[in-house]
Amino acid sequence: MTFNKWLTALTLISMGLVAQAQKLPAGSYVYERGNGELRIQADGSFTIDTVGGNGHICYLEGVLKGKRARLPDSECVVTFTPEGKDIHVTDNEHESCRYSCGARAGFTGFYIHPSLACTYKGMEATRRKFERQYDKKSFSDAVQTLLPILTECTPVLNRFSEWDIRNDLALAQLRSGDAAACLRTLQPLQDLGLTSYEDVQKTPEPTFADIYLRIAQATRTNLKLCKAGLK
Repeated sequence: MTFNKWLTALTLISMGLVAQAQKLPAGSYVYERGNGELRIQADGSFTIDTVGGNGHICYLEGVLKGKRARLPDSECVVTFTPEGKDIHVTDNEHESCRYSCGARAGFTGFYIHPSLACTYKGMEATRRKFERQYDKKSFSDAVQTLLPILTECTPVLNRFSEWDIRNDLALAQLRSGDAAACLRTLQPLQDLGLTSYEDVQKTPEPTFADIYLRIAQATRTNLKLCKAGLK
């Protein structure tokens, strides 16, 4: 091999390695606080779905060129910056970036690569195991099964899922004989649990009013049970 051919081959290999290094890993990433998902395919195509205030949504799709993508028929440029296993998504703040979103939704921010236990399937499997243990009155085992979702998966849990888990965990803690733990688990929901039906109905997110009401009623009942368990 001549020197020029060797140099050309080395250059091509180097370019290939750089391109490979710049390519973002395919997979599913959860938007901060569980409010959406970024999905990247092996061919560089991607989609983003997010949910904002009062159920407003964003949806966008495109194809990555390295770590950037220009949205189809748009001046909006989206940049994907890896941070460890996670990805930070930003845009060029062009007004066309808003065309993909409702008034109270957005898509820029952190997208977290969850552990297997904190994926949707992983958490659903944990919930099913918890329910089986609870139904069998194995309350201490049920607590140990569900507790890791709160301690490890909170960054990828949406607020309503977290609140439901807190209520389920609190009851299991109470049934296992630990009323104090029950109250600690519900502490972040105390204000909601003390909110009247009328005030819940006045939420600035009417799309979610029924969910707020359901969780407020459950929390109110469970707080009473936990407090009674301390006596």
